[in-house]
Amino acid sequence: MKILITTFGRDEAKLNVARRDIGYEKLVIITDNPQLEAIGKIKEMEAITGTEVEVVQVNAYDFLSCFNRIGEIIEKYKAHDIRFNTSGGPKILSAAALLMCFNKGVQAYHSEQKTYKLPVIKGAKFEEKLSKDERKILTCMGNEKEMKTEKIRKKTGLAPTKFDAMMQGMENKGIVEMKVICGKMRVRLMPLGEYLKRSVM
Repeated sequence: MKILITTFGRDEAKLNVARRDIGYEKLVIITDNPQLEAIGKIKEMEAITGTEVEVVQVNAYDFLSCFNRIGEIIEKYKAHDIRFNTSGGPKILSAAALLMCFNKGVQAYHSEQKTYKLPVIKGAKFEEKLSKDERKILTCMGNEKEMKTEKIRKKTGLAPTKFDAMMQGMENKGIVEMKVICGKMRVRLMPLGEYLKRSVM
């Protein structure tokens, strides 16, 4: 089945372009407000052709929440032909959708006056790019979002020099943030780090 998943803002203009240009048999709308009049209109139009419409509510201003929820939706329909329109809704929601499409290798589109097909990156899942030691560091953090670096190092058993290099590399990738609090170096998971930790645990 061809599934069109789309982010959605406050009006149907961009989605109407996507609906015109992208073939689909089911429509999944991701929005922060399922009660919008515009969504009601779309449901009415799709009902005429018997097309099923599913509406998924998210917090469109929480990147990590959007990113994870979109990942769940893609996973739900992974056995189908997914086409993802990322042009609707707040920038945070659109960015989360586009990043997850790249992560999952899903075909993404951007619709304005016309629809543009975006590149698909195959075999580029974030969690697959993690080294063995990076996975070990994330696993050692358990359910914590922030820990002292020394505590993590002791749990991993890595040599101090190697551990410091690993942490610097993870910070450069946007996985963690390191900061000094009360004279002690601490590590805080960034949104990408939280996602990756869940993927490897």
